[in-house]
Amino acid sequence: MAKNKPAGKTPGIVGKKSALSCVSVSKKIVVVTGGGGRLGSVVVPLLAKKYFLRLLVIERNGPQKRFAKLIKDGCVDLVQCDLSDGRASNMLLLARACRGAFAVLNMAGLTDPSASKQALYNANVLPTKNILEAARREKVEKIVHISSTGVYGAPAKLPCDESCDFAPIYAYGESKLQGEQLVAQSDFKKVILRPTVLYGAATANQFESLAKMLLSGKAVLVGDGTNRLPFVHERDVAQAIELALRKDVVGDFILCGDDELMQSRAWELVAKELGVAPPSKKVSLLQAKLAGLFSSFKARLLSRKPSFSLELLDVIAADRAFSNSKAKKILGWKPKEMLANALGEMARQWRLQN
Repeated sequence: MAKNKPAGKTPGIVGKKSALSCVSVSKKIVVVTGGGGRLGSVVVPLLAKKYFLRLLVIERNGPQKRFAKLIKDGCVDLVQCDLSDGRASNMLLLARACRGAFAVLNMAGLTDPSASKQALYNANVLPTKNILEAARREKVEKIVHISSTGVYGAPAKLPCDESCDFAPIYAYGESKLQGEQLVAQSDFKKVILRPTVLYGAATANQFESLAKMLLSGKAVLVGDGTNRLPFVHERDVAQAIELALRKDVVGDFILCGDDELMQSRAWELVAKELGVAPPSKKVSLLQAKLAGLFSSFKARLLSRKPSFSLELLDVIAADRAFSNSKAKKILGWKPKEMLANALGEMARQWRLQN
């Protein structure tokens, strides 16, 4: 790949409703997809200390408010575009957005387990295909791609490491694997990061249905409660992304925290923070799956989004453990956050929403 172009004036880039003005950039340029999302709210402020960031966003209002100071300070600019649109005019816009960049950070994607297979393909595969093509045209040097341990499905070997076979169970994992394959087949310097289940203040909403179950007294232990739950804090993932961009490394890396919690202990900690009793009733995995299927069927009949899914059930009930040894050894990454310490922050957010 071509070497990074020298810093200087970046070209104005026209979005759907606005233009990026020319800015004097003394830092390396990183193009970021998914910067307007939940993880982006943690990653963007960290990276903006070192890089000039071009955020590719589907709409401007939210990111414009969230990153107002960074935009004002000339650390961040927004390009409004549709990453799933492969038409020539949009591909030209994406290519212009990549002009002069040394790297692309690809975080864009859909994590909704209730989404259709087509919706997940449109959100997790097409955008990756298009941004890779745009980056190739502009001779971008490096790609840092955010995937998921969902590509492993239910690993036969525990703890699972990067040598385990890919065997996604759900449509989400399948779409993330398809995106990974596009990156793996490209000619860039590439780093693929596979976080386990994210947690933290910014990503707390994904556990809202579980918090509601606890608050209403409807939460139950699935199985005997001794299965291991793999989590990683959003701030630790942000640090891994920074290392992947800064260091001259390539490869694929699993990101998981050092603390390993059993299901029963996780319920206890969350219940304590919410000021309620932990669940004492136990149900079998089969019973829980039947209840999940009924909940999904009922939600479809009522044209509502299901509050619970089989994929979320798997997060709670499956015994999953992952190794972060490779990320520690090669990236120099060390997770600093502990789940027990972050639950109070998450619980306060759940309280505000209920």
